Amino acid sequence: MTRPERVVVTGIGLVSPLALGRDRHIERLLAGESGVRYMQKPEFQHFLSHLEAVVEEYDAHICITKRMLRKLLTPSAALAVIAAGEAVRDSGLDEASVNTSGIYVGSLSLDVKPNIFIPAL
Repeated sequence: MTRPERVVVTGIGLVSPLALGRDRHIERLLAGESGVRYMQKPEFQHFLSHLEAVVEEYDAHICITKRMLRKLLTPSAALAVIAAGEAVRDSGLDEASVNTSGIYVGSLSLDVKPNIFIPAL
């Protein structure tokens, strides 16, 4: 039996309804805050569920600096790029190391194929 290769987590990026960024997310989570709220817009009142969890801090013009990327990425793909970018910055890896590393993206609704958003990253 061969030993599995070691996996090292060098950086974490997190985007959630609580916050953009790991530190602020954990701070709000530990304070007992929730990112879930009642829907405010009248057009959603006919839905059976009246709860939503929106990433309110997301502003495409601030978070995605390249204009063309803002146009091409769907909102959920942009959030994946933001989280992956934070993970890369958090890792402290140089560009050569990043090009030979892997990024795990966990999402419940990533609506774009990885071969489209990874080059954007």
